[in-house]
Amino acid sequence: MAKKPETAAERRARLQAEAAARGEARGEDFRKARAAERSYGAALRTLANQIRVIIEAHAPAKGDPWDHAQLVRLQHAMAAYAQAITPWAQGAAQRMLTEVNRRDVRAWERYTVGMGADLRRALASTPLGPALRTAIALQVHYITSLPVEAAQRVMEKAQEAQIASARYPERTSEIEEALADAHPDASAAWLRNRATLIARTETARAASLLTQARAQHIGSETYTWRTAGDWNVRASHKRLDNTVHRWDDPPVSDKDEKSGKEYRAHPGQIWNCRCVAVPHV
Repeated sequence: MAKKPETAAERRARLQAEAAARGEARGEDFRKARAAERSYGAALRTLANQIRVIIEAHAPAKGDPWDHAQLVRLQHAMAAYAQAITPWAQGAAQRMLTEVNRRDVRAWERYTVGMGADLRRALASTPLGPALRTAIALQVHYITSLPVEAAQRVMEKAQEAQIASARYPERTSEIEEALADAHPDASAAWLRNRATLIARTETARAASLLTQARAQHIGSETYTWRTAGDWNVRASHKRLDNTVHRWDDPPVSDKDEKSGKEYRAHPGQIWNCRCVAVPHV
């Protein structure tokens, strides 16, 4: 017996169910662009290496303490470098956002298969200016802050070494360890880790902001929180997995155990978060 042809309504319902199923499969369509994170991370690590070179140019010989004049020159050099790299930072941020936006467009195209043409036209006309300006401003801030943070870290480590030397001159090993923490080798590892964290966090934040902008533009009021579903998900986000939240009321996603301060954020919009929001359309 021949199979009864699928009506337009049945086809639409089937496609919508398939799109919903994809969303249930941990929101893979809305995961951030891995390629964007990798290329952005590589660019920031190259910048981190250049900052290390500047630190080396102002540093004393290995094993020697920093003096005040060297630290002041380093701070001035880093402040000047932060200003000089602003145009580069804007370009790097724009390239990352272009790739993330391309990924978000594809995600929405798959997610809204079978839905009305008006909805899809509305998605295509989403005014992304505010979201993109916010994202670019954040990226430029974090990138240009990197050399300033590096200089501040060197100064703090140098001061710790001076204090250790003054208080415990007989503890040679502790003094040497403190001096090593202020050396460019230690800064290199810190800079690389910091650059990687910025790339991971800010790519996810950009992806989340774009998803939110499009969702709210078409009238979506809520979403489902989805974690990455692996062992590396932090406990506070595991508790949020599969819960529903409003776009205009981000949930408490993290809490500082020492101060008790609570942080409210949507998925992907807080440090080192790999979670995603699956919009309700």
